[in-house]
Amino acid sequence: MADTIQSPVAGVHGLVVLNPDGSQSSAATSGYSLSDYDALSNPIYLGKLAADGSWFITTINTSTGAKRYVKGASGYTTAWTARASQTYNYYDIIF
Repeated sequence: MADTIQSPVAGVHGLVVLNPDGSQSSAATSGYSLSDYDALSNPIYLGKLAADGSWFITTINTSTGAKRYVKGASGYTTAWTARASQTYNYYDIIF
């Protein structure tokens, strides 16, 4: 059975990744909550925050479906404002 992913754009929710047995994934991004999103442009941006102030932003190219990430330990507001000029990379490199 494939993982189930709830779209953060369609439902304006955070990603929920479930394992085949229905339990929630312990992925590196599971401790974050959706804080901001910008779905009016291409690429789409999703900003997520953790309780400790760490953050990550996902960019999704709506033409190709490519996802890239950037993260930080603090300074989310500044990073979100500058989201278009951030240096994004693959999940396995960022996390």
